[in-house]
Amino acid sequence: MDLEKLNAFIRESGLKQKYISQISGISEVALSKILNNKKKCEINEYLAICAVLGQPFEKFIVETDKKVR
Repeated sequence: MDLEKLNAFIRESGLKQKYISQISGISEVALSKILNNKKKCEINEYLAICAVLGQPFEKFIVETDKKVR
């Protein structure tokens, strides 16, 4: 997950962490830790955050240079 891109989107959207927390069902503390890279973001949390933001989950995924063989 590209936290820099996610945080920038949240800032630009004007949404508050408290609102995202309430709608997503993620506690404010957990959301803050996720956004500050102090807690691993579980897939269900990530999907909930994307849903609140109205964005597809692919938007904040980090592409890697590794090729599958």
